[in-house]
Amino acid sequence: MVGHWEVERRFLARDDAPNQDPVHITQIYLNLSELRIVEGFLQHQIHGEIAEFGVDSKEIETILMKDEYAIARLRMMEGETICGVKGKMINGGRKEFETYTTFDPSCLGGELAVIEKTRCLWEGGDGLIWEIDRYIRPQLDLILAEVELSHIEQAVDIPPWVIQEVTHDSTYTNSELAKLSLSAGGGI
Repeated sequence: MVGHWEVERRFLARDDAPNQDPVHITQIYLNLSELRIVEGFLQHQIHGEIAEFGVDSKEIETILMKDEYAIARLRMMEGETICGVKGKMINGGRKEFETYTTFDPSCLGGELAVIEKTRCLWEGGDGLIWEIDRYIRPQLDLILAEVELSHIEQAVDIPPWVIQEVTHDSTYTNSELAKLSLSAGGGI
């Protein structure tokens, strides 16, 4: 996987949003002060190599060191772990880097910002694919639906089960919601 610009819109959804064939996802948000880039690898100060980013490592290092809105996460889904790094949102998009890793997140221990959710994919009438997330941990009475776009002004057919748009409200980002798990003990 390589770096790309992620452009998406995010919405609150009602209980009647689609929920066919949900996939279980756990995301752990890493403490940026414990990370650094060394010879193309994202390294944790205690646990060593997390993931190899190769040629993208210089750009990732800049994001981690200079972007106050940066996040680094591990996503476990369908038996695989993906390490991701994202920068701040600019004009509706943010730079995202992802790579598969064999790093075992269970070794992290301690209090961690964690999201556990199920995700359903649903195709709208306009052909766009929506990701509909229902949260398990932290336990939230919340359904978020995201649709990835080629540019922020792209037309989107809004489904009838959408309540309101929250694209520019950082309260509804997974990294912010994961912080709620810290008050509930964190851990995986």
